[in-house]
Amino acid sequence: IHVEWENTRHNHRTRIVIKLPEPADHTVADTAFGSITRPAIPEVVQGRDRLNGYPAGKFIVAGGLAVMVDRAAEYELLPKTNELAITLVRAHGALSVSNPKYRLGPAGPRMPTHDTQMEQEIAWDIGVMPWDASQGLPWRQWEEFALTPKEFHSDGGGTLPPTGTAFSHLPGGVLSAVTRDAVRTFEPDGLHRIVTAPLVVHQPQIAAAVIA
Repeated sequence: IHVEWENTRHNHRTRIVIKLPEPADHTVADTAFGSITRPAIPEVVQGRDRLNGYPAGKFIVAGGLAVMVDRAAEYELLPKTNELAITLVRAHGALSVSNPKYRLGPAGPRMPTHDTQMEQEIAWDIGVMPWDASQGLPWRQWEEFALTPKEFHSDGGGTLPPTGTAFSHLPGGVLSAVTRDAVRTFEPDGLHRIVTAPLVVHQPQIAAAVIA
């Protein structure tokens, strides 16, 4: 789903709301090197913002769907209507306000902020696909969704061959980072295990193209 519009309104939140095909009482979202399961309704804490907003950087799994986002996002599970709401923009002019509607007191200093009314073009890409818990979590699917290789024209030239060979010694798991010298992956099992594979390549330009 591609969503794009020119935001001209102040002091509002705009969300996309997705109907879930199955009843959901929790969500599973990614973390830096793993995942976290969250209840539909957060524990009530004095002064907490009752507009529930959890963070996700890559995906949210709930109610038979995997929803993938192209950047860090705020989301909320709406159990009464069995929907998932994802914030597309929060437009505001200060860190906090006096007499807030959804809190017992201000969330912070009432200090004006710069350009946070988001008067600009807003654009999102959101992926939605059926998902069953037996499939695990959509790490690979998010990579295909958000890290699609970009095509470009090159006139070529130089002394290197026009094609390269794919690496056969890369570790399994989820891609964490690619540098000039190594590829890092992690196992999303809660143990935060990171594996680093050195890149020993005689054709660095070709290697970079293959990894990308």
